[in-house]
Amino acid sequence: MIRLIHWSRSRWELLNLRQKLSVAFVVMTLVPLLVSAAFTEWEASKLLRQFVFDRNKNLALNIAHDADQLFAEKIRMMKVVVADASFRSMQSSHQTVILEEMVRTYSGIHIAVVIDPSGKQTARSDGLPVVDSIDYTDREYFAQVMQKKSTVVSEVLVSKSAGWPGVVIAEPILDENLTAQGVLVVNIGLSSIIQMIEKALVDEQSYAYVVNSAGNVIIHTDPLHARPEDSLCLSPTGKALAGETGWLEYECSGPKILAGYSYMPHAGWGLVVESSLAAAMSEVNDVHKANSFIIVVSVLLTVLISLSIAQAIAARIGEISKAALRVATGDFQTRLPVDRTDEIGSLAQNFNQMTEQLELRTVELCASETKFRSLVDNINIGVYQASVDDDGRFIQVNPAMVQIFGYPDLVLLLKVPISQLYYDLADRQFFLQQLKQKGFVKNQECLMRRFGGETFWCSRSAVARMDKMGNMQWIEGVIEDITERKQAENLLRQAKEELELQVAARTSELTKLNEELHQLSLSDGLTGIGNRRSLDETIEREWKRAVRERSKLAILMIDIDYFKLFNDTYGHLAGDECLKKVVATITGLIKRSMDFVGRYGGEEFAVILPATDEQGAMAVGEKIRAAIEAAAIPHQRSYLGGIVTVSIGVAVLIPNSTTESVVLVEAADQALYTAKSSGRNRVVLAE
Repeated sequence: MIRLIHWSRSRWELLNLRQKLSVAFVVMTLVPLLVSAAFTEWEASKLLRQFVFDRNKNLALNIAHDADQLFAEKIRMMKVVVADASFRSMQSSHQTVILEEMVRTYSGIHIAVVIDPSGKQTARSDGLPVVDSIDYTDREYFAQVMQKKSTVVSEVLVSKSAGWPGVVIAEPILDENLTAQGVLVVNIGLSSIIQMIEKALVDEQSYAYVVNSAGNVIIHTDPLHARPEDSLCLSPTGKALAGETGWLEYECSGPKILAGYSYMPHAGWGLVVESSLAAAMSEVNDVHKANSFIIVVSVLLTVLISLSIAQAIAARIGEISKAALRVATGDFQTRLPVDRTDEIGSLAQNFNQMTEQLELRTVELCASETKFRSLVDNINIGVYQASVDDDGRFIQVNPAMVQIFGYPDLVLLLKVPISQLYYDLADRQFFLQQLKQKGFVKNQECLMRRFGGETFWCSRSAVARMDKMGNMQWIEGVIEDITERKQAENLLRQAKEELELQVAARTSELTKLNEELHQLSLSDGLTGIGNRRSLDETIEREWKRAVRERSKLAILMIDIDYFKLFNDTYGHLAGDECLKKVVATITGLIKRSMDFVGRYGGEEFAVILPATDEQGAMAVGEKIRAAIEAAAIPHQRSYLGGIVTVSIGVAVLIPNSTTESVVLVEAADQALYTAKSSGRNRVVLAE
């Protein structure tokens, strides 16, 4: 092998440029062509195989779903029918009407019958009289449904009632004690199931079959592909009956098969869609033939064209090579004759343009370098080139660098280790680490030292110059003095913080004032208890809570007896003091935090008692009435003993969402009216 390699290399070296180009063109054309053809065939075979797998799997899934839905629909319908009380009564005339409607409504049903526990027909959907001689006790599904008392799907069999092949769904008819009164039987035509499966198949190469829970084939769309049960491979059927959906390739007593499989849970069956591998791969064979023809024709054309092109290119390249050598020595006046209009002529023309541009760019480069040097030397931003070791040294700097660091001269700055210019050496280490990781640093801020030790803020940007191995050779960067900007930023930040503190203090003050204003808006100015607005809001809130919790809500309406006469006798100031004493007495008796006392208006007050029944509300009302009477506030014009008394109306109910809280208030107000009209100084419960 080694000798062959050496011989090939020696022979290659003996070839001239034209021969090498010819060989190279042939190899470069044929190798990709052959590789492309082989890869195309391989990819086509793989994609087509995967396509057939996915198609068969999706077909199996869709067909199984549609077929299972056929059974599920009928089972749901049958469960609705047997749940009907009149149907469970086993009246044949009524059952016959329902069975006929079932067959008209749901397609695919050949016949539906009702069987009594003895196995005899009691009703049928075809309008014919029941046949007493037909006995269903020999049917396996009849025994199973009578035993399990649940839905049973049979094997493929011939209907006793109609004589047609099909699949039976049997549903028990149970009474309230779950005793079987009979069986509802629906026969789904085998032809409708097969038609549905055949309609879903997309080509003539695919076929489908259904296996029962025992693994036996009960339906097959292509009998020519059917195999005896004892030779049927269990690979796809076993997975389908296990409730799986997928695809596989297998071989069973014949050619390889591409199969997709799925499960039908309502029937307990498995469904398999298959195609032979040979039939599926027929299109790949066509691709192979076409590729072979293309390769043969391409080989012939490639050899002829390559030889011609190699000859034309080799001669001209020799001329261009000689001219390029003269340019490399500095002779930019070298030009090639342009006597062709093809690519070779374009190459000669481009060579001439290149030499012209090189001559022009050489002049421009010298001028540009002069301008760049002038720019670097005169800008106020430091530009430098530095070594990459830990301490570091500046290799080159512009005058601005000397001025920024405050050194007396350039030579002194170049001698100082860069690490000594940093205020914090960790900034130097972080800078080098970022350069090694990213290759650049942009706008990093840090503290550095001037000549004499003064610190200043700077912004640094740099790029790392790498060798071919990826190692840093040197650093090129810029440094800008940003001390004034940092000072301005600090002043701005301090001003912002002070403003935020002032805003926060003002916001807290406004929040406190708003809370006080809110409390004032909900309080009665004279008595300090809740005003009418607060009272209305509390009633609505407690009403909604009682609706949610289904609890009782009580309200007491309290009115001072003969209060107008009190004001006429003692004056309004004394009347205000009287109101305050009455409120103080009421609030002193209300202990629960959930209870509420509010001024309804004038000399009238209200007490809201959540989660309080009639007995509790009456007890609270009586305590209030007795306490105010015991306070003995003088009232010489009162007809009730010369003291201030109150009348109280009580209303209690369990609110609901269809009524409003005004019902409770009106009931308490009516009870108050009753208390006042029946003599005052008493507590009355609303009916």
